[in-house]
Amino acid sequence: MDPTEILESAGGVLLRRDVVAASATDSDIRRGIRSGRMVRLERGLLAVAGAEAEFVSAGLARSLLTCASAAPHYGSSRFVVNVLP
Repeated sequence: MDPTEILESAGGVLLRRDVVAASATDSDIRRGIRSGRMVRLERGLLAVAGAEAEFVSAGLARSLLTCASAAPHYGSSRFVVNVLP
C-alpha cells in the first residue's frame, strides 16, 4: 500500500513502525520521501508533505489529537459537553 495514503488516513503523521505495519515497505517509504510526497520529521516519525501543524506537533510529542482537539479535523463542527447539575 502507498505510505502516503496510510499517513493521510491517520491525519498525516504516523510512526514509521505503524506505516510498515499497515503494509508499506521500506522501499515504498524511501520512494515517498525522495518524491517529496512525505517527509521524515525525526527518526521514526513520518508525515505527508504539508501536514497540519497540530498533527505534526502531536506527533513530535508522541501524542494524539483526541476528543475536542480532533473534532474539527474529522468534520465535527461542534463538540457538545453535557454538564450535570
